[in-house]
Amino acid sequence: MKQGKTEKAVFAKLSTEKVELASMKDLDKVTQALDTAKIRLNQEKDELAILMGKLQTRADQAIKFTYKTDNMIMATESIIRELVAQARELGIDPNDLKEIKEFNKEKDYVNGLISDIQVLADKADKL
Repeated sequence: MKQGKTEKAVFAKLSTEKVELASMKDLDKVTQALDTAKIRLNQEKDELAILMGKLQTRADQAIKFTYKTDNMIMATESIIRELVAQARELGIDPNDLKEIKEFNKEKDYVNGLISDIQVLADKADKL
């Protein structure tokens, strides 16, 4: 049985409509997926903004503490200078005093921590 021109035209039109319907379904799926992604991306953006605010606050607190610690070290260094002078008056080598050695060792360690905090705070400022 041969198809007439009319039948061929009807089948051609039906096939085109099926393709268009399939394309519309695909587009609907992609649009729904994008809507879901948009919601998730907004949540991620909001969470990152909150975390960055907390990070900046924490960095500011850490820097303030480094200033306090640095002031404490400077105050202690004046005490150390007095001890060194007293030791010399008594004929004692200040380098032999265990407390001064321990203080200098701790001071070096704390100064390293202060430096690390300053580097991290600078990085936080650049975010």
